Amino acid sequence: MGGSKRLMEEIEARGASFIGDRYVCAFCLEDSALKAFVRENVSRYRCDYCGRRRPSVKADEVVELIVEGLRTEYEDPNNVMGWDSGEGKPSVSARPTVLLTVRRPR
Repeated sequence: MGGSKRLMEEIEARGASFIGDRYVCAFCLEDSALKAFVRENVSRYRCDYCGRRRPSVKADEVVELIVEGLRTEYEDPNNVMGWDSGEGKPSVSARPTVLLTVRRPR
């Protein structure tokens, strides 16, 4: 199974809506690594978020890049945290928060 299909299944399993066939340009993203990704992987010249004719990539590809980055940066707390033997729960609660700014589609 391809990475995009696996990602789609993960997103749908969590109850989130899938992006679908939308394209995003570097102008609509704030992160420099995501902007570089768009510039290096252009697949269309029309952004669905700002409506302008700019080099764009499928938004799903950007989401996949973000998910891979999170997987690289964060591990499952169950694999790395100490356990409180009395209750069988992690001794510390760790939940990374990620905020992304993307323009709304027109």
